[in-house]
Amino acid sequence: MVATLAADVITNLLKVFYAKRLFPNLSFKISLVQLDEIKSLFAYSKHLVLNGVINTVGSRAAPIIITKLFDLPSLAIQQISSNLVMHGQAFIGTITGGFFRQFTIKWRQKTKTWKRFLFKQQQLIYLFLLC
Repeated sequence: MVATLAADVITNLLKVFYAKRLFPNLSFKISLVQLDEIKSLFAYSKHLVLNGVINTVGSRAAPIIITKLFDLPSLAIQQISSNLVMHGQAFIGTITGGFFRQFTIKWRQKTKTWKRFLFKQQQLIYLFLLC
């Protein structure tokens, strides 16, 4: 987990370095940052960040727990199933991205009853694609 965090920090520092190199006129001033905006952004994203940390810890800790509780072949089965779940999530994410624009347009135009129906239809499509 520390290596992942370090890799993220290094990656972001390299992005800043190369952005500054490619766009020399780009500047950042602390005086332009408003504390209220940062608080509102953090209030919105704190659940997303927490979810990301939990997913990272869960995915990294699973092999350790499996090997402590079960034997090595069980770890192989767990890793295969974990990869299948990851591919399923990526596939659903792709489909969701494709439907998102149409779903948003329909959502703005329709009544509450129609929104419920549209949401249920969307979930049924996802379940069908996942199975």
